[in-house]
Amino acid sequence: MIALQPSPEPPSVSLLISVLIGLPLALWTYKCLVMVALQRKIIYMGYIPPGTRSEKLEGITLRSGDLSYEEIQISSANGVKLSALIMGGKNLTRPDCVMVYLQGNAGNPLHRIPVFTELLKSCKSVSPVVIAAAPRSYWSSSRRTPTQRGMITDYQHVLRFATRRWPESPLVLYGHSLGGAVAVCLLASLSGKSRPDSNAGAIQYPNSESGVYSGMNANLARNSVSEETRGKEDAGYNLKMEESIRGLILENPFSSVPGMVHALYPQRWLPYRFLAPLAWDKWDALGAMRAASSPSINRDSVHNDTEDAKSAWSEANSRSRSRFETTLQRVAKDMLVVVSGRDEIVPRKMGRALYEVRPCGGSAKFVVIEDALHEDAWRQRQWVKEISRYLKRVSNQEKER
Repeated sequence: MIALQPSPEPPSVSLLISVLIGLPLALWTYKCLVMVALQRKIIYMGYIPPGTRSEKLEGITLRSGDLSYEEIQISSANGVKLSALIMGGKNLTRPDCVMVYLQGNAGNPLHRIPVFTELLKSCKSVSPVVIAAAPRSYWSSSRRTPTQRGMITDYQHVLRFATRRWPESPLVLYGHSLGGAVAVCLLASLSGKSRPDSNAGAIQYPNSESGVYSGMNANLARNSVSEETRGKEDAGYNLKMEESIRGLILENPFSSVPGMVHALYPQRWLPYRFLAPLAWDKWDALGAMRAASSPSINRDSVHNDTEDAKSAWSEANSRSRSRFETTLQRVAKDMLVVVSGRDEIVPRKMGRALYEVRPCGGSAKFVVIEDALHEDAWRQRQWVKEISRYLKRVSNQEKER
């Protein structure tokens, strides 16, 4: 039996370098691979705090008996069921406006009840209703893997539900933290998709010299008519839904997931910031806002630099914007952006960047709640005043239409 004897020779320099450099490099590489593989567990933390998925509305005590609340389920695509909370005054049937709340990346709507209660109690001159739906994998909604496409689909169905239930009330999207980026990307996903084609009513039937269809052709024609009719009805209803969206509030919003990676890991000697391009769900709200702010007609294409040419370009661009204005363009130019002065998670500059690249021509406002942290801006009197004032403005504009 051979016994292992310690070597009298000291470890070589190459071995020391391999251990000192190779071991941390291997650990960093392993952690980076895990972060990339499990990134959706990191971004969408519907499991935090523990027990959040099993909480019940019945166990929540409201601070005010003047409010009504109910828990509902909304059907999304592919069999996904969304749990949602509705809160408002005693009369939930005809509110002045409906605030569609898009939450951050953790918790559930029940955790936001104090926020909604404070807002609803403080709105003296306007009677809003709040609907806060938990997207897939959050609260008691379906346990499906959360993705950007899936969550946008979920919130599109929430908007359709809100339009059906309150057809005469304007909708205001309120996005907090990650929900702010979701709100912008959601509006961008609606833009232009619900505009009916000018040729949508033209149905092509099979040719028949005798004027009589065969049984198969007749069935095909009837199916075409049925599908075309349903398509036109859906397009018309989606257009109604988009037109119902009248406001946008962003509180401490992400500009994008890669941007948040850079904000959380500013040190260039750490490898994690370089993982930003590997994000599957980028939630690029800043890119969507920039695209919405792009002019419909390129000023550089006007070669004649006379005053008449400039005037003609401005008039044409104004007509183009008016005719082809997307949902995000229309809403974002009058949005309200609220950021916390002491936000410990999302940099204030992200909300500022979204505000700076907004479409021009509206009455958008940027507000800093100086003493607020990321989650407690609602405790400040300034937050209550700004939000209630914005909801009142949207409600009054709707009444004047």
